[in-house]
Amino acid sequence: MLPILTDLYDYVLPNQKITLRFDERGFYIQAEANRVPVNPRTYARILIPALETLKKANGTDSAIIDKVNQVLTLATDLASQLSPALGVEKPAVTTSAQLKDHLWQLALQSEEVRSAIDATLRRFNGTQGDLEGA
Repeated sequence: MLPILTDLYDYVLPNQKITLRFDERGFYIQAEANRVPVNPRTYARILIPALETLKKANGTDSAIIDKVNQVLTLATDLASQLSPALGVEKPAVTTSAQLKDHLWQLALQSEEVRSAIDATLRRFNGTQGDLEGA
């Protein structure tokens, strides 16, 4: 049992008491009443399927796809960065806060992006009661 869960993992997961979510502070895991932030270095794993959903949607503006690609590039760059040595300035291009802000602003500006993220979260979260799909 995880110390933040009120029951066994095999019970809470298929009952969707652990879910992946997204808001202005970024992606996070809602584990019952607990919010556990997702490391921005792993955002690409969430953004790639969202981008694929956008690309498959009819009528998605190519500018929107380009913007999501840019955010995905930020996430990939962040994931590839090693922790800077003490006294070394952080790269100006990508910080976790910038990545989260760019993604949130894009979701606010585009219903298509928000829908693609929501569809991706539904796939990650699976279907209630289905342990095989979780």
